[in-house]
Amino acid sequence: MKEKHISRFFSTMNQKKILKELFFKGSMSITDIAKELKISTPAASRNVSKLMKAGFIRRVGLGRSNGGRKPVLLSLEPNSRVIIAVQISYMRVEIVAYNLIGEKVVKNVFSFSDIFSFERLWGMIENRIKKLVGAYRISPSNILGIGIGLPAPVIHPDNKIVFSRFYGWKDRTLPSFVEIGSTKVSTFFENDANLMAFGENYLNPRAKNKIVFYIYFDVGIGMGISINGEILSGSRGLAGEIGQIVVGLDEDGRRVSLEEVVSQRALFNAKERIPDISSSSLKNEEEILTYLNDRADEPKVEELFNDIADKLGKIIGFISNAIDPHIIIFDGSVVRTCKVLMNKVIDKINFYSWQPTLVELKGRKDENLVTKGAYAIVLKNLLEFDIGEER
Repeated sequence: MKEKHISRFFSTMNQKKILKELFFKGSMSITDIAKELKISTPAASRNVSKLMKAGFIRRVGLGRSNGGRKPVLLSLEPNSRVIIAVQISYMRVEIVAYNLIGEKVVKNVFSFSDIFSFERLWGMIENRIKKLVGAYRISPSNILGIGIGLPAPVIHPDNKIVFSRFYGWKDRTLPSFVEIGSTKVSTFFENDANLMAFGENYLNPRAKNKIVFYIYFDVGIGMGISINGEILSGSRGLAGEIGQIVVGLDEDGRRVSLEEVVSQRALFNAKERIPDISSSSLKNEEEILTYLNDRADEPKVEELFNDIADKLGKIIGFISNAIDPHIIIFDGSVVRTCKVLMNKVIDKINFYSWQPTLVELKGRKDENLVTKGAYAIVLKNLLEFDIGEER
């Protein structure tokens, strides 16, 4: 299916390579393209002509000359193609359409119930994508692919959800395409923490020669691990699944996972433990997280934050001791909202680490690393772009 989808756009491997060169270098002449790809100038010219006819490439001006005619410079046509990125988080779905060079075209957000089956939610997502495509007059044939971030581990190459603790989705085979009109658009699913790693590498490819932990702290909690620019996925795609680590037993002797006690959902459920929250008019998770952060010095909130920070800091500190990353990067709704909690987490990570570790908190609400990572995996899978390259 995906090979057929690729063939809708490219007839030769060199065409993908030309797009890759222009993506990372901005603009080039045909002569420069031929030198980089080690092909003849006529071969480069033929492939460039086909890509221009398909709308992928445009002329942007003239380059410098050493005495002869100035060469024509070429670049990607940003709006020639669209990539759709989807993030499924806690009772919320964000759909973003990006153009070819990663600029946001349009965004749509909607809510859903946590009792929905995956099949029901996926039907809603498909309908929203089709409405978005129709409303903004996006030609289905110009959609390169769809990347989807899940709050659950994904087994590759089986393309299955392993288990989503908060939604109860288990062993669900994921769809390989969305049919929009008469066009079958390929889909690529990945765990949200891994997509965060892809997204950060895309925006800031500083991880080329480093070991980086990317921790997504949202409805659940997960870790993406990047080694020299490559995402470590493990033998089945489950590497970094720290949310399932057992951290204790409950009153009934049931094993309790890290995700149950440190995630956004666990903080949201604090309204049942803290009377002031239970009696307030707070309704959604953002309001509750903000409320908790503003009252971090109150005894019950401080106790909650200390417990979460200790459990999370201990796990990450121990893993950090074993793998010794250069930097740990956090993102997610908890990171952006509960600054007091995150400072406690950083202190605990360094307490349990054998030496201090550099920790960075992402704070920009307008920069969604998960949807940017979903955009990036479409490029990686369909165009074979190495997202960790310098741009």
